[in-house]
Amino acid sequence: MEGEDAAARNWSSVSVDKQNATIRAVCRLLIAEHEKHGVTRKEDVVRLVGETMQKGRVMPEVMRRVRKRMHSALGFDVVEIAIKARPRAAGAHSQAAAAGTAQLTQTQILSQANESFENQLGNNPRTVFVLTSLLPENARACVYSGFDLAKLGLIGVLAWTLIMQPTASLSATALWAHLDKLGIKQKQKHPQLGYSPEYIIDQRLVSAMYLERWKENDKVWYGLGPRIHAEFSTERIIKLIERIMGSKVDDSFKNDLRIRFSAVESPEDG
Repeated sequence: MEGEDAAARNWSSVSVDKQNATIRAVCRLLIAEHEKHGVTRKEDVVRLVGETMQKGRVMPEVMRRVRKRMHSALGFDVVEIAIKARPRAAGAHSQAAAAGTAQLTQTQILSQANESFENQLGNNPRTVFVLTSLLPENARACVYSGFDLAKLGLIGVLAWTLIMQPTASLSATALWAHLDKLGIKQKQKHPQLGYSPEYIIDQRLVSAMYLERWKENDKVWYGLGPRIHAEFSTERIIKLIERIMGSKVDDSFKNDLRIRFSAVESPEDG
């Protein structure tokens, strides 16, 4: 709170014209990246705010006012995501396959991988901002484009597919084999998406941080990205999966999904 109060005091020393110009510039940057289905890097926002203003440590006040403007004018929330090292220790997936899910739980696999990977890379998160709609769930379909609805459907399929795996990840070969069975062809143009699913996943969903893509042991792997947790609640993911699986999603299965999703989001220690 003390830091926020200091930021507010420092901000008050900035001219009103400079304040307004800064808020407009940051809002434009956020909207531009959102329109491109991307994310806004914090360093880009800092660059817009400028070195002189940064010395006054005004970023908390800038973002508070940007959020207020985006809420009232456009119906968006501005969500801050700290990107930490993904739990991808070398051999984690091989270990899971060899040991079997009965011997290593999802939480244990993720926790072990997370500990090893953070030891290698440290704990210095990179921060990005994304815009999320404040519209109620039942009103969003009225304003979403056909592309947006199709993209949400694909995200739901991917979330369901990945969350069912012990490490919440799959090799590219296994993922595309599964999607093919569902009628989602890797290189075939999708009528609603306008591009092939491969392009949407690799160029749109990965860059927008809905998914993560990496190489391990000469294989390409996919996992859930941090934006899934920032933008979609557990219940929303369950609803998306429910639309896909229908009556197969009973209360017991929903509870299992909640446990799995929670384990991916916040692996237990040890």
